[in-house]
Amino acid sequence: MLFHEPAFWVDVAFVLLCGFVFVKAKPRVKATLDARIKAIAKELDDARDRREQASRELAEVLFRDKNAEEEVGQIILQAKEEVKELQSEARLERADSVKRVRKFAEERLAEVETRWQTRARVSFVATVLGASEKALQQSLSQRKVQALLFQRALRKLPRDVFVKKNERVKKNERAKMRGQHERKNERKNEVA
Repeated sequence: MLFHEPAFWVDVAFVLLCGFVFVKAKPRVKATLDARIKAIAKELDDARDRREQASRELAEVLFRDKNAEEEVGQIILQAKEEVKELQSEARLERADSVKRVRKFAEERLAEVETRWQTRARVSFVATVLGASEKALQQSLSQRKVQALLFQRALRKLPRDVFVKKNERVKKNERAKMRGQHERKNERKNEVA
């Protein structure tokens, strides 16, 4: 009864076809799935290897970073030492330049003082000449002329120039005295 119906035979043929396909295709499917499993396992192993390599590289980077921090610290210390050295050199150079400027200023001051003294002498001589001319014109006595000249010279000359001039005069007088004394000693030695 069932054997006479075409739907039954179609169902049987379908089941047989499926069984035949399953039996023939099973090794190929199994091989394909095994290959896929091996490929996935290989990818997992590669991923583990890459992860281990990445962790090693991370450790190296952290180690280098730590070393870099130490190097930076050393560089900073060296830079600070160099700055201190440069500051001390700058202080020495500044002190030298101050000494040079001071020496230059003292030399300039000496030049100015010499010029000033020369001008004072010229002024003194001009005053003396002017006073002597006036004295001759007015026919004053010798003492009045000398007193007038001396007073004018004293008024025009600063106090320290007068003192310096007196010191020079005294030095010249001492030198003359020494020279005279030496000549007397030479004469005594010649006589003896």
